[in-house]
Amino acid sequence: MRPLIFSDDKDHEREWVPGDPRTAEEAFLEFVEQHRDVDNASCGIEDEENEEALLLLFGAGVICRTKGTRNSSAEYRFVTNDGDHWSRHRRGVDPHESPYRR
Repeated sequence: MRPLIFSDDKDHEREWVPGDPRTAEEAFLEFVEQHRDVDNASCGIEDEENEEALLLLFGAGVICRTKGTRNSSAEYRFVTNDGDHWSRHRRGVDPHESPYRR
């Protein structure tokens, strides 16, 4: 396991490191609980070493997975409360770009 960075769209950040008494999942859920608000629409988990990240877009019900900084790719998954989902995969995109733009 490698260090992870948790962040949100209000520029809050917290680093989790292996050996922390909490699991990465517990630490991330705590971060989300502390920072999620009506005007805070997203939280992310970044593995800088592997150039991978997950971004949770709460209002849109979308999870975005990004890989790489050069020749990057992003996969967007829309998730409903019923567990239904669809996904869209794009290469060479800015991970901050809307998944709905063509």
